[in-house]
Amino acid sequence: MSKGKEKSPLVQIAGQLESVVTGISAGLKERNVSIIEAIGKLAQPNSREAVRKIVNAIADLFIETKICFLKSIEKDVKVSSPAFSKTKFFDSKDGMKISTGSNFYNWVLPEISETVPEFKETFSSFDLTKGMTDGEIRSEIGNGTLTPDEWIAKTRVLVLEQPSGENGHLASDYKSNIDYIQLKSGRIVAVPVYWLAVDRRWYLGAYDLGGIRWDGVSRVFVRG
Repeated sequence: MSKGKEKSPLVQIAGQLESVVTGISAGLKERNVSIIEAIGKLAQPNSREAVRKIVNAIADLFIETKICFLKSIEKDVKVSSPAFSKTKFFDSKDGMKISTGSNFYNWVLPEISETVPEFKETFSSFDLTKGMTDGEIRSEIGNGTLTPDEWIAKTRVLVLEQPSGENGHLASDYKSNIDYIQLKSGRIVAVPVYWLAVDRRWYLGAYDLGGIRWDGVSRVFVRG
């Protein structure tokens, strides 16, 4: 992930439009629709078929696939977590090496229940195909969030499956695994988990929405 200077609204809109054009072009190419060829046919007397082909391809792209700039990785990541003690987990970390950022420690940790309840859910995961802001990501995956308890239950299950940064549902090698949680105040924060290969530990962070542009190698999880 990378931090950058706050961009003006016009620059942000221009970037979003560029992303839309890039995504549509790539999506149409996958459907064997050539923009150049189709536009050339529009000048011909009988152009109805060319118009229909473009319209149908774009409709398929947005209605069927919906997500244009995220690459689907998994659609059936099952998480089943029994109830567990927050204090015991963060003290012993189940034998794993885990560190937390100051934002996580101050914002998220106090809102996790002392006894985290049982949690069962299925998630889908997507990899970013380019650098994206939280706003761009959430415009594609929707505005769904997890509670702090749901998030730590999910995270605990997944990192236990990859205690030393092995391959698995979570991306490793400094790649961020992003979720969005809603705090009791209603504030929504991005919570990344990533493997620090040099230190051989998992890192839990938290960031306010905006101001962060996630690297194109990041992964995001969606409930359901």
